[in-house]
Amino acid sequence: MKILIYQAICRLWGKGKFSSWDNRTFRYLKNLGVDYLWLTGVARHSSGEDYVKGDPGCPYSIIDWMDVNPYLASDPERRMVEFENLVERAHRNGLKIMIDFIPNHVAKGYNGPIPTLDWHDGDWTDTRKVDWNNPATFDNMLSVLQFWKEKGVDAFRCDMVELVPREPQMRLLAALKADYPETLFVAEVYNMDN
Repeated sequence: MKILIYQAICRLWGKGKFSSWDNRTFRYLKNLGVDYLWLTGVARHSSGEDYVKGDPGCPYSIIDWMDVNPYLASDPERRMVEFENLVERAHRNGLKIMIDFIPNHVAKGYNGPIPTLDWHDGDWTDTRKVDWNNPATFDNMLSVLQFWKEKGVDAFRCDMVELVPREPQMRLLAALKADYPETLFVAEVYNMDN
């Protein structure tokens, strides 16, 4: 069975707000045969800091895994409700929602519970490497995935998984699928030897 995934960067669609994703848009995508809408840039990323590349920043430099970007909401104080409403509208129109999950790194300014190392891969100077040797990483990353599942997210596009140890990743996916067996994971991989 083939699955059709449509990717869009949230801040570039319509007026750049969650509300831009209306029923008409979803009906159009469904008419194209789209199954999953992959929304890039949902989880709150760094912006307005001196280490950030560009403005409003890179959607892969996550500063808070349990929040959405305030600039995507018509009312920033109700941003999570607005995201949940988007997910509900998509589901009513027969579409599933995919967001990015970045297991390799977080923002340089991240101060949450996921353990990090004081270095970054390549030229990703706005990030810090996640410490997968720390046992706390697994539980915290599982909490991230569970949080988004509770918000109605159906699937995760897993960023740069070849840079993360395979064994804990496989355990992580299995742990989430134990409670949410229908969850789809799509891996970004460039080096097929890993």
